Amino acid sequence: MNYYEHHLGDYMRDTAHLSMLEDAAYRRLLDAYYVREKPLPADLRECYKLARASSKQEREAVAYVLREFFTLGDDGHHQARADEEIAKFRAKSEKARASINARWERTRAEQQSNNERNTNVSPAGYERNTDDIHRAPVPSPQSPDTNTPPTPSRGKVHEFPPGFDRLWSVYPRKVGKDAAAKAFAKRKPDSALVETMVKAVEAQRTSRDWTKDGGQFIPHLSTWLNDGRWMDETASESSSDIFAGAM
Repeated sequence: MNYYEHHLGDYMRDTAHLSMLEDAAYRRLLDAYYVREKPLPADLRECYKLARASSKQEREAVAYVLREFFTLGDDGHHQARADEEIAKFRAKSEKARASINARWERTRAEQQSNNERNTNVSPAGYERNTDDIHRAPVPSPQSPDTNTPPTPSRGKVHEFPPGFDRLWSVYPRKVGKDAAAKAFAKRKPDSALVETMVKAVEAQRTSRDWTKDGGQFIPHLSTWLNDGRWMDETASESSSDIFAGAM
C-alpha cells in the first residue's frame, strides 16, 4: 500500500503536544505501517530500525510514540486508524481483481463458444430410405468443400497490452500484475515511452529508497504507473542539482 489519506486537521489536533522529533518518529512509523500493511513489530529494536532511529533521543521518541498512539497485541503494535484504512484498501483491491478476472473469464468463454461454433458441422444431404425407417442415414454424395475456413486457434486467457511484458520483466516488485496491466493500458504508452519507463526503473531500482530495508518501500507497479513515477528524479540527479545551485 503506497497511498493513504492524511487528514491534516485531525493529525494536528492529535499530535499538537509532540516535539519535532516525536512527530517525525510518528510519521515514519505510520509510513512503515502502511507500506508493510501489517502491525509494527512487538520488538522495540525492530521498530527503531523501521523509524531509522539511531541516537538515544530518537529511540526515546519512538518508544513514546508507540506508547501514545499504538496498542501492543500478540502480533505487534496496532494503530486503529491504519488498520481501518488497510482493510478498505484490501477490499477495494479485491473488488478490482474480481472485476478483471470476471472480464477475462467472459472473454475466454466467448472465445470457447466461437471455437465450438466453428468446429460443429451440421449433417446435410442425408437420404432416408422410406422402405426401412430404421436404417441408418446415408449421406448423399457431395464434393469436398474446399472453402471451409480454418478453425481459429484458441487465444490465451491473459493477454497484456503491447510493451507491458517488457516493463514487467525489469520491475523488481512482482506483485499486482493485473492491476499493473490495467494502469499501463490507461497510459497507452508507445514504444518510445515504454523504453523511457524501462530506463527509469533501471535507474530507480538502485536508489536508496528502493534498496533500503530489503526493498520493502518499492511501490507496486500499478501505483508507479498511476503516479507517473518514471518522471521522478533519482537521488543522484537531485543531489547534483542542489550542489550546482550552491555553486
